[in-house]
Amino acid sequence: MAETVLSMLIIGFMLASTLQIVGPVVQSGSVMADKAIAANIAAELMDEILVKAFTSPDTSDLET
Repeated sequence: MAETVLSMLIIGFMLASTLQIVGPVVQSGSVMADKAIAANIAAELMDEILVKAFTSPDTSDLET
């Protein structure tokens, strides 16, 4: 009976330690995925912007 309690305590401490390590690893993977999605969206928007012709606004009306 004592061996069972001792082994459960050891397993509990190991599980708690493992979860403290695994949690941030999983979260960083999620952050990296979000960054990749953001970079792809930014690249698509930049491609769309570069296709458009740029016309300079007429600022002579603003000078008084």
